[in-house]
Amino acid sequence: VVEAKKTFGGPTGLTSKAVLAAAKTLSAAMSQVGGEQRQQRMRLRKLWYSRYTPLRVEAELSQARETRSRLRRAGVSIVVGTAALERAPASSPHPHRVVVQRSSRTQELLAKHVVVATGSRPHRPEVLKGTNSTIPWTPKRIMDATAAAKSAELPTSVAVLGGGVIAVEFASMMAKCFVGTSLICSEEAFLPWLEPELRTALRSRLQQLGVQFFPQKPLALYAPAKGEVSTTRGERRKGGGG
Repeated sequence: VVEAKKTFGGPTGLTSKAVLAAAKTLSAAMSQVGGEQRQQRMRLRKLWYSRYTPLRVEAELSQARETRSRLRRAGVSIVVGTAALERAPASSPHPHRVVVQRSSRTQELLAKHVVVATGSRPHRPEVLKGTNSTIPWTPKRIMDATAAAKSAELPTSVAVLGGGVIAVEFASMMAKCFVGTSLICSEEAFLPWLEPELRTALRSRLQQLGVQFFPQKPLALYAPAKGEVSTTRGERRKGGGG
């Protein structure tokens, strides 16, 4: 495995798991303190502002270390550096040569097969799918999953667009943290690879946590200067990103 940095994992998968770990720690702390839900909500917002970021970073580093440990236990060699692909000399039994620029030297690796797996980044479309409406990406208000994960502010409410794993993870985590949460996705887009029984059970569990489902497809998103983000269908979520 050739990796440009010592840490492993892209911002979509690793970061979402780190967010869940940090949120779980803070939520558990509030449960131990006890008290009325309103008091817990206020304490959690203050604790989130001061402790969420270091907890998330700590979780990311911990997961990266665990990934490296698992690879080594499996006998996988880890080379840290930037790679370039070149055709190997005709005399070589392997058709590919991977040239790795390390911090102090260059290393060459010969391989019969090469898998390019550079990680993933959130897709930020310019328009809403199925419409001509431009998405007004706005810091701390209309964000992708990575930007939302790095926010040190816990919103009062949030609308999550999408029905994939990360969208459902974020909706679940926000609801557990006393955030008014809406999940906007069609029935067929809600974790479509799961068996129907599992989808039904998970949907029921999310609703028990307080997540509201909106199967309608939004026609447009608006981000006024202050106060609220809304869709053209009238669902409004004050004070938060989505």
